[in-house]
Amino acid sequence: KCLQFSQEDSVWTAKQRVLSTLAKDLRDGLNYGLYCPPINGKAGKFLDEERPLKDYPLPGPIGFLEFKYKRRVYKLMQINPKKLKQLHTKANLKLFMEMIRRREVEKILKTVNKGLDPNFHDHEAGDTPLTLACTIDQPREVILTLFNGGAHLDFRNKAGLTPLHRAAQRGNYAAIKTLLDLSASPNYKNPAGLTPLYLCVATNTSAQCAEILLHDHALVGITDDKGWAECHHACKNGRVQHLEHLMFYGADFNQQNSSGNTPLHVCAANNQESCARLLLFRGADKCVQNYANQDAYQVAIISGNYELASVIENFSSDEVVTFQELPKYNDKRRTTISAATLNTLRRTRSDPRLNILFQQVSPSFPFSRPPFMLFCFFFFFIIQDLFKPPSPSMSNNSAPHYTSSASLFSREHGATMVTSPMYNSPHRKEASSPLPSPLCCPASPLGGPPPQRAFICVKDFRPRCRSELALRRGQFVEVLSIGEETFWEGEVSDPARGSARSGRFPRDHVQEVNMRNTPAQSTSSLASSKKKFHSDSNLLDSIVLDREEEYAPRTVVLQKARTGFGFVLRGAKCQQTGMSTLDFQPSPDFPALQYLDKVDKSSMADRAGLKQGDFLLEINGESVVNATHEHTVRLIKESGDTLAMKVVTVRPTNREGLDPHMDGTMTLPIKKKKGSLSDRVLALSSTI
Repeated sequence: KCLQFSQEDSVWTAKQRVLSTLAKDLRDGLNYGLYCPPINGKAGKFLDEERPLKDYPLPGPIGFLEFKYKRRVYKLMQINPKKLKQLHTKANLKLFMEMIRRREVEKILKTVNKGLDPNFHDHEAGDTPLTLACTIDQPREVILTLFNGGAHLDFRNKAGLTPLHRAAQRGNYAAIKTLLDLSASPNYKNPAGLTPLYLCVATNTSAQCAEILLHDHALVGITDDKGWAECHHACKNGRVQHLEHLMFYGADFNQQNSSGNTPLHVCAANNQESCARLLLFRGADKCVQNYANQDAYQVAIISGNYELASVIENFSSDEVVTFQELPKYNDKRRTTISAATLNTLRRTRSDPRLNILFQQVSPSFPFSRPPFMLFCFFFFFIIQDLFKPPSPSMSNNSAPHYTSSASLFSREHGATMVTSPMYNSPHRKEASSPLPSPLCCPASPLGGPPPQRAFICVKDFRPRCRSELALRRGQFVEVLSIGEETFWEGEVSDPARGSARSGRFPRDHVQEVNMRNTPAQSTSSLASSKKKFHSDSNLLDSIVLDREEEYAPRTVVLQKARTGFGFVLRGAKCQQTGMSTLDFQPSPDFPALQYLDKVDKSSMADRAGLKQGDFLLEINGESVVNATHEHTVRLIKESGDTLAMKVVTVRPTNREGLDPHMDGTMTLPIKKKKGSLSDRVLALSSTI
């Protein structure tokens, strides 16, 4: 598939986009990664998730990356797969975890030198070797040995925590320092989008752990699903030292959660006088009201904390003392200043160091949401092992070999999704012309989706808090940012108010629709043909968009197996030779001429979720709604070993859960016009 990203996007953002485009949820999907295969004498490697894409320049006009489960990358040429399989037994893996608990460094080194892959999960606790090592005393030597043996620093345990998350959660300062020295990012995210710093402050750990994370450019202001940031947790639990570190490194101490409460409100409710005095001393605004129209003084009175209420009431703004020095960062680590961090710093009005901070940032870095250039990555998905993590075995360290001779298919009508079966396609130059060029792409807001992508609401959503966006079925939604988890951020127009509303919503409540832009044609006959195609396509969209998610169009990518793709195609065949399309009007019960008559069990088609009776809408981006059977089969054969199909399941109308044509007695629609379809069309089936 062709996915467009900003060069400033992180690898994590790109990975989440890839995961969101798959037809099925991957098991242990967070441990899949973007893999750059060996090229030009360089070894293959997985891209670090918190690095921007621009840090990994790819050769050629079209970058090639693999999306695969993270395993050890073996750099030796002579590897015996049979011996590796014998090494990765359940007993050996359990013994390896015991070596880590006992800190037997020499035995660990000997085992990884034999070829054991340290990227696996313990069957009992769900830990990985690295996450387990971060919970023991004096872990430095064990962590270094595992890292040198091929352990990935961002490989997560079954709870979705990276080794740095576990170390921060346990307050293991030595483990945190070792991982940061090995270039682990302090901004790795767990399934809820929380960073190690957030867990460090939320749990009862040493303030020294929070300080070293902040020293290595950890982002502040990360919030959970209730809008609680690090400062809120520090104030709730009375962690004064944590709070001072956070404020010194630019945290917004007037940040409101989903109830509108600031850290000072939290102090007032939990009677944390020390934290409240520190907030007021550093310039927190005591007049901010929550969504119940209560300021911190009123919250303290309601909670019965009268002494703290008196402190808040009697505090004068003349007593505020701001920081007079800049925070110290690790100069050896790359600076990662995001727009969110800068906006957080801008809100901290009491801190005079902000003017100096902004001057240190490059003058070309704008604080508004700037336009940026887009470029394309083409990901080749190997479907047969995609929906389950592979067993511990040797990672493929050689460049992939493809025998496909398919070209790059793209529609002439501006569709945003195209397919690329292989990198060195003989027609790549000719077919890739409709794609956006890195030098001539339209501008798009920072963090937003690629241009020409529109979304429509397919299921009503009722918000549960102020930060969520109410959606009605049929509304067009402008997606502003794609989140790491199930919630996206978007905007809908509100005609009653004459403005737009924005907020968060579940991603499964919207569906992407392709926006088509018909180019002007010089030949009138061709233009009329295009116009009719668009008329049919728009009619088809109106038919299929008003469906539940199960009956919405979906795109699947199949990898050809030894026995084929695993389905039997049936549909209309024209008796007149040389015709590739038929005069056909789609209907809700019959949206296309070609459908799947049979899907082999456990085949590639079955694994991709194809069902008997599914109608074919597109083959490799080309519409086959009114295509003949011969033309459709030819398109499938020309695609080679990789096939992308857009299909739709028709809602059953006669029997519960059963399509009307499942019994094989389906007939083609009969038109009453002269020279109707039934006069020149026969039904034909082909095994694919």
